[in-house]
Amino acid sequence: MAQNNETAVVTPLTELAFRVLAERDPGANYQKLSMAVASAFGLAGIDIDRQVPDDLSAKPLADSDAGRYGAVLAALSQLQQGGSAGNQASAVMDSLTAAMTAGGRFKDGELRDAVTGAMEKLTDNNRLQNQVAGSGMDVLRDVFENMQHQGVATTVWYVDADPSTTQSGVPGSTVPSGVTSSIEIVGRNLHFGLHVTLGGVSCQLHDLRPTQDFEVHSEDEVVTADCPARAAGSAELLVMDDGDVASRTTITVQDVANASAVRAALQARAFLLQAGTGPANVSGTVRAVAPSINVGNGALRYDQLRTFLVKGVVVELLDLDVKDTVLMATSTDANGQYQFTGAPAGKNVAVRVRAQLLKTRDIGSTTGAQWNISVRDNTFKGSPKGMYLLDSVPFTTIAGNTTKDIEATLGFDGNARQVPADGSNRLSAPFSILEVAYTAVTKLQTTDPNVKLPDLNIYWSKANTTVIRTPVQVKPEETEAQKIERGEITTSKFASEGAFPGLFILGMADVDTDEFDQGVIGHEFGHYLQFALSYSDSPGDNHAAEEFKDASLSYGEGYGTAVGGLLTGSPFYTDSSGPLQATGSLTDLRKATAAGIRKGFYSEESIGYMLYKMGNDYGFPAFWKAVSALKNVHHSATVFAFLDQFIKQNPTVSLSDLLSTENIRSTDPLGTLPAGLAPDPAINATVSIGANDLEVLYLTVALDAASGPSASSTLVSTNSPSFCLNHRMSRFTSLKEKPIKAFENTLGLSRRFTFKSTFTGYMRLQPVDDRGKEFKPRYFSVRDETGQEVSILGYENMKDSPSLIAVTQGRVYSLKFVVDPDSVFRGNRCNNNLKLWREAS
Repeated sequence: MAQNNETAVVTPLTELAFRVLAERDPGANYQKLSMAVASAFGLAGIDIDRQVPDDLSAKPLADSDAGRYGAVLAALSQLQQGGSAGNQASAVMDSLTAAMTAGGRFKDGELRDAVTGAMEKLTDNNRLQNQVAGSGMDVLRDVFENMQHQGVATTVWYVDADPSTTQSGVPGSTVPSGVTSSIEIVGRNLHFGLHVTLGGVSCQLHDLRPTQDFEVHSEDEVVTADCPARAAGSAELLVMDDGDVASRTTITVQDVANASAVRAALQARAFLLQAGTGPANVSGTVRAVAPSINVGNGALRYDQLRTFLVKGVVVELLDLDVKDTVLMATSTDANGQYQFTGAPAGKNVAVRVRAQLLKTRDIGSTTGAQWNISVRDNTFKGSPKGMYLLDSVPFTTIAGNTTKDIEATLGFDGNARQVPADGSNRLSAPFSILEVAYTAVTKLQTTDPNVKLPDLNIYWSKANTTVIRTPVQVKPEETEAQKIERGEITTSKFASEGAFPGLFILGMADVDTDEFDQGVIGHEFGHYLQFALSYSDSPGDNHAAEEFKDASLSYGEGYGTAVGGLLTGSPFYTDSSGPLQATGSLTDLRKATAAGIRKGFYSEESIGYMLYKMGNDYGFPAFWKAVSALKNVHHSATVFAFLDQFIKQNPTVSLSDLLSTENIRSTDPLGTLPAGLAPDPAINATVSIGANDLEVLYLTVALDAASGPSASSTLVSTNSPSFCLNHRMSRFTSLKEKPIKAFENTLGLSRRFTFKSTFTGYMRLQPVDDRGKEFKPRYFSVRDETGQEVSILGYENMKDSPSLIAVTQGRVYSLKFVVDPDSVFRGNRCNNNLKLWREAS
């Protein structure tokens, strides 16, 4: 507050500081809080209680404290446009107050970005655009970037002490004694400057990354903390963010022997093929009912049903007199048949079919196929999430043969109405999902008899929906796991990390059901296979037809569609939706991308058609060999890397006509264009409003010659080429150039580099903008020439520090980073540079 008869300035920012003080911590130091609020709005060092701000409607934006203060207030006024001025202004202040921590920092990144977005809009405001022109644009950009640079307070959803065994939303809280523990921290706005301790001893942070989600936008991130060995007992894992406590978790440190036993029990498979010595034999066929597909529009037809065999699933013979004890277990064969031989007679039993595909290797064997795929209910209250089961009617075993056929009901009548209305008879849905999975894994087994897949949970529920409750209806601290347990999964998708790693399939009737859409299931199962057996560096996130997308995103989505069709044997990608599942979409994968639709490496439509045709024309084994080879190279997973591998393995194949049809202009793994080729007119500097390098996938950085380690960091990339960051292309979702929000997967927001290291040691990664100012990507990823991921290390307690990697002289590396589109002022910034430093010994 102003003292010594000084005039106190009252503005929306000072009001915000007072409101945060009153509502969060009335006993806090106002001066300290006011300074923190100023910093959060890009005004660090400016006394917002005494400095009189400029009025930008009356004078041009000046490079002064008053000018910068005035720019922030002008941006806030932009947020208050519309509606009655008083109500709108009050609503903005309410939102800002709710978005701030007690310490005066933003805890809501979206609202921070709304403020910086309003700053950008000042340049298009009819009253103010002349006031911020010229040198004022540089001042506005400074304030914009200062706000982005301040970051947002960290929110920790949970910590997972044993990610390798986490399933069904239950993070581990136990680590073994006597060894370094790797603990994953999951939340939002994570960074390497977090101070993480276990029992008061500092942990090393590394590998900050987004929780991988291939289909929808998520702000959630993961960082790994390596914590020093401890003796058995318990210890507090403390996460501190800029002096604030972000998380406290009690970790149990367990004796190694006990921990190993617990882990072994969790990983053990409870399935044994049994044959008894009794006189009873029980056998039968398992079937399920599904609607047919309208091949005109992709809708479901409940007036034309099909009955399919349920293949490869676990079947158990239960003793009903001893709490459903499993007497025998087997699996259905390729004809949907099961058989129990030598069961005891006179037992009250039932046959139980589990929604689980299970194939195991012999104990101690390293050959043969292996998979364990189950369908579970993500809305089940408890853990692990319940697996779907299908039971026969009870019966008594007798000497001789008993046949018990089992059929999973559809749960809909001929008019597409649920019967009963609560959907409780929709028993065939999990087995329809597994029909696709079975077809896929058996085809993979034909290609590779020793294919080994990681365990997979597929989450389906009749409550799974695209409908998401509004923020007013939910608590702001609600986790993604809580939303998932309500069925709010947004879309069918694959997530490789998080509390619920696995596939998610929509199921809400009359909104969007996907359990019978084989193309959708095959597409998402394809993402799982890419994660398990190949490589993906797709940024994921929202995507739709005709968008200009990052090369890894467009490849991943096109591959998913193509491999889904190849594995299921269907050329149609269908997706039903709407009331009675009577509408939908259908793509014939045999047809080239239609005229008028964008074609190129940034188009998932182009790549989906091209990859499906190649798999069809040259056989699935040739297609899959090229896909899986991407696991062992350093390049990003793009159509260029795929083509490079495919051509190397099939040198006599000619793809020139196919590539020309889909505007794929290179087969070099780095996407390097042939000399003299004119730029792609769809993504040139004119169309992108500034970027002239959107077709340059990789930049090669020639490192300086090696010299001995010195006492200080040494720049080794003095000739690093410049590059642009751009999300202007995201403004065009169709040829009509309709504006939309940019996401991180937009073409121009990922940058890739390759280099051969000239030394062995640690390298610091430092991207800088056109003014030499360091900027912070959302995350880095690095691979070496063998395809191995290189760990990204951070400096403890240095929030804004760049990242470190360990490098080996003579080895080739591929580096990629992704930036937040909201951090790029006015959508385009060129003349950026990547500085690589040899760290001091």
